[in-house]
Amino acid sequence: MTTPSNVTLDGNSLTISNCTITFNNAFDPTTGVASITVTPAPGGMSTLISTLPALAAGQPGPSPQFRNVNLTQVAYGTSLPTPAATATMVSPGGSGVPAIYDLNLWLNSGAPGSSGSFLIHAATDFIGTLTSRLALVVDPAGSGNITTTSMPFGLVSVPATISSTSGNGAQRTLATATFAPQPWPFYVWAGGSCIIGGTANTRVDLWASMGSAGGVQIAYADGVTGITSADPPAVLVPDLPTSLTTAKVAANTAATAYFIAQQQNGGITDNWSTTAATTRFSVMAVPVPS
Repeated sequence: MTTPSNVTLDGNSLTISNCTITFNNAFDPTTGVASITVTPAPGGMSTLISTLPALAAGQPGPSPQFRNVNLTQVAYGTSLPTPAATATMVSPGGSGVPAIYDLNLWLNSGAPGSSGSFLIHAATDFIGTLTSRLALVVDPAGSGNITTTSMPFGLVSVPATISSTSGNGAQRTLATATFAPQPWPFYVWAGGSCIIGGTANTRVDLWASMGSAGGVQIAYADGVTGITSADPPAVLVPDLPTSLTTAKVAANTAATAYFIAQQQNGGITDNWSTTAATTRFSVMAVPVPS
């Protein structure tokens, strides 16, 4: 467009001639706006209206800023309110100062996902085999993988049979109780009792030992000379050795506990007896870390 003779542009300045320019109340500092009225000279109305170009664009103002964005999540499939977003002015800003708003926004949550599935034994960092009564642990070999180990459960064992005995033999095995190999080491905790049918000359002690009648003793009951079947039973109490390692059953090793009775007084050949009905014996495996 060709600028008419009565309009002159000089950078951002606009000069209009052949007209009257009236400033209406000049500049309003509260709004930052000045109002003017351009009145053409007589006979120049059509020329001014048809040729007055658009005013030059002002400098871009600062972008508005959000003080708070208040997000409200709406369930999937639920309609959003109308409008779904509102902006509340906090400060109108000014020359070189951005306006400040609070934004309130409503959004739907995403669609529900499908249920996942996972098999532990299919994990890439799992080694070993899953079987009953095993627990998941970090591989003790240090690989960083997950593997399984047997839980150290306490176990109880009782004799399959208990023997009745008689005669004047010095030592007798009254019963045995066995543990199958376990994947962890353990101690055997023994308890039992027996009524001794002795004479005025006999003294019968009871004990429990590991592996054989002469193995490491793990429980004991001191006898009394002259005890008979009319007296209370002798009762085993745990009596592990001072060096505990000698009584410990190693991992993956079977163990058998023996219940022994022995006449202690030397030179005595009197008969003495025990009966299965009045003999008790049971043992418990107590697992230990190592």
